[in-house]
Amino acid sequence: MFRNLKKIFKNLYQAYKQINSSEKKLTKQEQLFHLSFSTLALKDIQWNNGINNKLLIQSIGNYEEYLKYFERMKPVYYKRQQIEKLLATSQKEFSIKGFNPMINQIVDYKVNYDYCYQEGEQLKLPNYRESLICSRTTSNSRMRATFLTVCNAIKGRGTAIDIYLTEQVTYFYSYFKKNYKNVTGSEFLGTDFQSGEIVNGIRHEDVTNLSFKSESFDLIICLEVLEHVPNYKTAFKELYRSLRKDGIAVISVPFVLANANNTIRAVLGKGGEIEYLLEPEYHGDPVNPQGGILCFQHFGWAMLDELREVGFKEVKANFTWSIFHGILGEDIMILTATK
Repeated sequence: MFRNLKKIFKNLYQAYKQINSSEKKLTKQEQLFHLSFSTLALKDIQWNNGINNKLLIQSIGNYEEYLKYFERMKPVYYKRQQIEKLLATSQKEFSIKGFNPMINQIVDYKVNYDYCYQEGEQLKLPNYRESLICSRTTSNSRMRATFLTVCNAIKGRGTAIDIYLTEQVTYFYSYFKKNYKNVTGSEFLGTDFQSGEIVNGIRHEDVTNLSFKSESFDLIICLEVLEHVPNYKTAFKELYRSLRKDGIAVISVPFVLANANNTIRAVLGKGGEIEYLLEPEYHGDPVNPQGGILCFQHFGWAMLDELREVGFKEVKANFTWSIFHGILGEDIMILTATK
C-alpha cells in the first residue's frame, strides 16, 4: 500500500511540474487529472471497504510535541501541498469525488475560491479548510474532520448520551438531532435575550453564561464560536461546568499552529466599546448571512493550557488530512477537552 501511495505522489508531482511549466492552458490534462484523482479515491474506498475506520487522527498535547511532529511530517506536508496545488491549477471552481462518512456515500465535493490566498505570483489556492462542500450535506472539510473526531471521541458511548451544540440552524446540528436521542442546540441571537430563551423557534444561549444546570451533558460541540467571544476564558469555564465527569468538549477555532501564544485582535473597553488592536476581521454568521461577526482572537497553543487551567484533565489537538474524505488543507486541527 505504501509503495503504491509513494508512486501516486510521485506521479502527481510530475504532472504538477509539467502543467506549471507549460505556457498554454492544458485543459485536457487538467480534466484527466481530476478524473484520475476521483478514480483513485473511489478505488481506495472500495479496497478498504469503509475507509472511515482507517483514518489516521494524530493527537498532540502541547507546542513542544507539535514542533517535533511538524519536523517529522515535513516530507508528507510537501507531498500534500503538491496535490493541493495541482488540484487548483485551472484557477476555477472544480469538484472531486470522495467518501462522506456522515452519510456513508460517495459524493461530489465542490471547491470554490472564497477566502482563497495567493501562492507565489500567479497561483491562487482555495481555502480548503472551509471548502470541499459536499453536494448532499453542505458539510465542508472542517466539518467532516470534526465529525470524525467526534466519532473517535465518543466511540462506544451509544446514541443516548446528552449532547449540546452551540449551533442550531446548520446541517451539522440536524445530523446529530436525527441520529442521537438527546440533543440540544442553540445560537447566539444578540444581547437583548436571556440564555435559554426561545426566539422564533431558536434557542438563545450566551456561551459565557449558559442556562444549563451543571453536569448536564456528555458531549459539547463548539465550532467556530470562541474566537468571537472577548472573555473566552469565562466560556471555557461554562463548557467545563456544563459537562459531566469524563464528558468531552469538541472545539474548533482559528488556530495558528506556529504560535505558542494566542493573538488578541480586539478587546472590550471598560465601557463596553471595542478596541481594535489589529485590523478588524469579520467571519460569516449562519444566523445572519448578510452580516458578519468580529473575530476577537486567533488561538495558539496557549489555549490548551488555558483549558487545563479551568479543570479539563486531558486536552488534545487532533490533526487529520484525507483525500478520500475530502479533508484537505494544512492539517485541520480539532480540539478535544475531557473533564
